[in-house]
Amino acid sequence: MKFDQLYADWKILYKAVRVKVSESEQSISKHENFHENLLNVEKWLMIMRQKLESFCSSSGGWSVENRLHEAERALGEFPEKEIQLHQTEVQGEGVLARTSEEGRVHIRRDLQRLRESWTSLHALSLNLFRLLNGQEASGSTDISMEGHDPPPWGDWWRSRPEPTLSRTVAGVVTTGPAGGP
Repeated sequence: MKFDQLYADWKILYKAVRVKVSESEQSISKHENFHENLLNVEKWLMIMRQKLESFCSSSGGWSVENRLHEAERALGEFPEKEIQLHQTEVQGEGVLARTSEEGRVHIRRDLQRLRESWTSLHALSLNLFRLLNGQEASGSTDISMEGHDPPPWGDWWRSRPEPTLSRTVAGVVTTGPAGGP
C-alpha cells in the first residue's frame, strides 16, 4: 500500500518535472530565436547605414550619380525590414514576460538600442529618399523629421513618380521635372 502511494506520488512529480523542463526548453528556444533575429536586424542596420552613407560625399553633399538603381534597391529593402523590426520587438516583449528581472534589463537595453539604430537609419534614409524625389537632401546624418512625412516605402518602391522640383520665378511657383529648365 505504501509503495503504491509512493509510486503514484512519484508519477505526479515526474509529470510536473517534465512539464517544467518542456517549458524551460521552450523559453530557451524563444530567447535564442529572439537573439538570432535581433542580431540579423542589427547586422542589416549596420550594412544599410554603410550603404546610405556611401551616397554622401566627404563634403557632406548627397549624390546618386551613376548609382540610381543601387539607391532605389537600398531604399526598397526598408518595407520588409521594418516589418522584421516590429516582429523582433514583439518577440522581445514576449521574451521579457518569461525572463527574470536581471535578464529583463539586458533585453530592454537591446530593444532600446535596436529602436535607436532604426530611428537613426530612417532619418539618414530620408536624405536619399528626398534626393531621389528631386528635393534637396540635408548633409547631416542627424536630420530633424519635424515637418516631414516619413517616406511611404512600399508605395514609393512600387510606383515611383518622376521627380519634380518646385521653383519660384518672379514670384510664381512652377513645378517641373527634376533637372529640367
